[in-house]
Amino acid sequence: MKYTNGFDMDLVLPALQKRLGWDQPTYAGAPVLDSDNTTSTSGRLFGEDFHALCTIQNIKANQEDPAISDADFNTYLTKRQNGMIMRALNETFRKKELIEQHLMYTRMGFSDVVLPNRSFMAGWCIEIAEDQAISTQITFATLYFDADATFNIYLFQDGVRGALKTIEVSCQAFKLTTVPFDLDFGQIILPFKTGTRFYLMYDQDELETAGVHAIREQPESIAHPKCFEAYSIQFPKTTDGSIFNSNQRQYPALPMGINLEVISFKDHTQRIIRQANLFDEVQGLQMAAFAIELVNNATRSNKTQRQTEQQSQQQFMELNQAFATKDVPVTPGLKSRIMSEFKRLRDTFYPPERPISVSMISDGCGDMDSYEQNWMAENARVANNPGLYISSN
Repeated sequence: MKYTNGFDMDLVLPALQKRLGWDQPTYAGAPVLDSDNTTSTSGRLFGEDFHALCTIQNIKANQEDPAISDADFNTYLTKRQNGMIMRALNETFRKKELIEQHLMYTRMGFSDVVLPNRSFMAGWCIEIAEDQAISTQITFATLYFDADATFNIYLFQDGVRGALKTIEVSCQAFKLTTVPFDLDFGQIILPFKTGTRFYLMYDQDELETAGVHAIREQPESIAHPKCFEAYSIQFPKTTDGSIFNSNQRQYPALPMGINLEVISFKDHTQRIIRQANLFDEVQGLQMAAFAIELVNNATRSNKTQRQTEQQSQQQFMELNQAFATKDVPVTPGLKSRIMSEFKRLRDTFYPPERPISVSMISDGCGDMDSYEQNWMAENARVANNPGLYISSN
């Protein structure tokens, strides 16, 4: 996953890349285009469908390399299209996508307890909204353990065998150690697809081998998020290849050596993929505008460039005219049409705001089973008794 501006580029870019393609030119000496550039899932084509100057011949004649090979020219075309797709996405999704940002608890600073290792998987359960338009992200973890150590943190999803992600982390003895989950370290984004419950956990057997124990802090305050819920949890491990025995889950109420910063944000990924056709027009217009700008600003001198240069003034008007004039009373310029498309896309993806209802598997006081429902109340009840555990058995 590679999220930016509220969408996953690794999913969105392939969905838009082959919506439009080029017609294979038939003139003598024409470059042979590959399938990446000739495929058009929409049935629409770059080129003269958007402007008469937007042709493979003009683009090849006016790009900088006079001896460009077919392979390099195909790469050139693909890069230009990708750049136009990213510009369209970035122009459309410019609004603030962040919904909320929470540190799961703030530290009181006393009554810390070193926890024994009991061969459990321990950490956090995160329950996310049942909404593909909202994603949850764990941005960093703060570790608090009693020895210097390196061990693994595992991300699981309920109903999925094996860890989704294994992250090696290091901590320092009795020091709050922050581990960022960013693009370099590995983002942890929890989108709603097949389930709502995820677990971020460590293996107490690995801690025992490393000679380290988690320190349970006394929280001073606990976050109250809107679009997700997070609470401490632990499970006995199993030996049958599954994750752990979820029927014997336990709710320690107080944290177990890990604090999290968690955010929720508007996620447009699935809607962009489902409505990829909305970006067809702006892709074609941007390619046409690029072709005219290339012709007008070419540094090479050749027959095609000289022929088109004679029409540069007309081309300038066709590119930049924003409204009807006496000389050109009808058609706005390409750039004006592109900006109109950007506005249409923003209006489509950002309609006037109305009250929303987010479907959650729980809200801290509603539809959960009795243990999840009361975990916050139990936390308050055991605040002065850190040794208490609540078990479903």
